[in-house]
Amino acid sequence: FWLAAVFPADAGAGFPAGAPEATVMSAHGTVHMAAGMLGYLALCAVFLVLARPLASRGLRGWAVASRVVPV
Repeated sequence: FWLAAVFPADAGAGFPAGAPEATVMSAHGTVHMAAGMLGYLALCAVFLVLARPLASRGLRGWAVASRVVPV
């Protein structure tokens, strides 16, 4: 997520207001999108890994939530 924050996203698809429809992503936009995707996949993996220790400690509600949130 830090890498996605360093590289700015491209303007397009109406954001910010008045921005043209972009058809090609810049290098900065590509790095931003790839880093964000990897960050979200890592976050989903952490939730799934965390579910087992939570279940073993008897925190079944939190374990179920940790399995459902990535979906």
